[in-house]
Amino acid sequence: MNIVDKLNYLKAKLNITTEELANQSGVPVGTINKILSGETRNPTGKTATKLAKVLGVTAEFLINDDLEGQNKAPDTLLISSEARVKKVYDILHQALLDAGWLTPGEHLTEQQAKILSAMIDILDATFTRNT
Repeated sequence: MNIVDKLNYLKAKLNITTEELANQSGVPVGTINKILSGETRNPTGKTATKLAKVLGVTAEFLINDDLEGQNKAPDTLLISSEARVKKVYDILHQALLDAGWLTPGEHLTEQQAKILSAMIDILDATFTRNT
């Protein structure tokens, strides 16, 4: 897989737009669009590192087409544990908002965050499959 395929797959897997990726990574939308269009084939290490951090993979994974195992089907790619936890945390936070247990703009207390973190650990241990 090349960087375009990897970026598109990971954006879809994390359900984030190019604009959200730009905001979270600090990489300009135009730069990301040049990579996605193939105009920029080899982004700088700094750019790749910023994007990789948000996407939960290594910069090497993004930019190196020759890493072993990268030509597998996209659904066999693994997102880092940290990115998975963030996604679950975001989903749980949204569920709390939707249920009316939090109001828009309200943040979780430290105790609530610890409880959600423990729930995520339980979910992760229960539902993670060994591949």
